[in-house]
Amino acid sequence: MPSARRGLDAVLALVWLVISLGVLQDYLSGGNRWKHGDWLINTAGGPVRRGPFGSAVLSVGDLLGISPLLVVCVLQVVILAVLFLAFRALVDRAGPVRLQVLLWLSPAFFTVLWVVEPQGAVRKELLAFAGLSLLALGAVSGRLIVLWLGVLVYCISTIAHEGMVLFGPVFIGILVLSGLFRSAPWQALSATLIAIGVSGAALFYALVHARVEDPNLVCAPLLERGLDPEICAGAISWLAHDAGVGVAAVAERLTGASVVGFLLGALAAFAPFCYLVSVGTRPRLGLVILLGAVLPILPLFPVASDWGRWLSLQVFSMSVLLSCAMASGRFRLRAVPSRGLVVGAVGMALLVSPNHAIGLSGLAVKIARAVLPPGV
Repeated sequence: MPSARRGLDAVLALVWLVISLGVLQDYLSGGNRWKHGDWLINTAGGPVRRGPFGSAVLSVGDLLGISPLLVVCVLQVVILAVLFLAFRALVDRAGPVRLQVLLWLSPAFFTVLWVVEPQGAVRKELLAFAGLSLLALGAVSGRLIVLWLGVLVYCISTIAHEGMVLFGPVFIGILVLSGLFRSAPWQALSATLIAIGVSGAALFYALVHARVEDPNLVCAPLLERGLDPEICAGAISWLAHDAGVGVAAVAERLTGASVVGFLLGALAAFAPFCYLVSVGTRPRLGLVILLGAVLPILPLFPVASDWGRWLSLQVFSMSVLLSCAMASGRFRLRAVPSRGLVVGAVGMALLVSPNHAIGLSGLAVKIARAVLPPGV
């Protein structure tokens, strides 16, 4: 079905363009305190979690004579393109186009979530998504250069954001489901040991240097380079807080409406994958994949209120693991998804999507807010 594939490619190109234009808009407005501030956390005020990555960004900007904000924005757009191309090539090996649509367009997957909820877009999980997609593509195709590029990008992601360490089981799952431990055991073992070593060191560093007494010291190098002070008011200022503040922020957002909204978004997000597991030839393996995608990310939910983002981490994990299992022949479908099912799933993705924080978003929510009286 060449026309269907071209249609999917056109949708993905449009999504990449929309997200990239959002990055451009953020750059022209001086940067976002969360979407860019987090990338610019640095070690100018002393060792601090995520700081080495931001210091490297500052060094690149100084070397090229450009703003560090521009460095971050270019990185985001380029890594987004790498992610789309690598994941597109991986999913193309998984099966027919209708299956590929289900693997791409869950309401919590970045092709939908980052367009509907731009505040959750191009955050640091972008690095982990790209790294794991390259890893999976390299593993199923036998292209070792792609595989090791994926290992490198994933390791960088754990240094950039300690939460990406939670993707460790997915990393190993990719190598197992792709069959790399059988076809190239030394490559698989070396990749695993390197990833465990780097991510373990990154996590230890983040735990030891979790806070700074004065976030202004982290902000100072950015102000010296002409950035707007507003960029320091989000992720950088949060460096002064401990995990208890994050737990309190979660509790503050937990209302009946926000929880019900999130559960509806989660139900819509997981539905395509639950369907694929139900029609698979190995439902037990499918269940293991679902649990392996969901459980490792759960520790993020009590300590940070970006529940839509954490859900997107889980959905990405499901999709990349299922894609590997299908591409390697370990998991097959007894029936190709019907056209009606795919159309319904796409419609659901557009209508109902998780908010980037606790709650519900999507076209249906936006219409309801426009039509209903305030406060309803």
